[in-house]
Amino acid sequence: MRLSSFLAQLQQYPDGVEVAVSEASIADLKATLDVGSIDITVMNTMDNLGDLSGEPYVRRFACEMREMVSEVCKDKPVELYVRFRSERED
Repeated sequence: MRLSSFLAQLQQYPDGVEVAVSEASIADLKATLDVGSIDITVMNTMDNLGDLSGEPYVRRFACEMREMVSEVCKDKPVELYVRFRSERED
């Protein structure tokens, strides 16, 4: 929620502020940040993934990351509470 609120607030800034959202490994993000190709990054090392145990979760049946999320949760261990199920992305 904090990230989406931050991105929404960026609309209030004058022209010249551009945002590009991309996904990469933590190592790649750090390297890109170090050389100055990007100004800011949001990273999650998943060290505190256990904090998500018991939290409501939206399971999208056609989600391309569904299997990866399940595997990560098994390894940590994290128990997600599937409160919502949907075939739709929106």
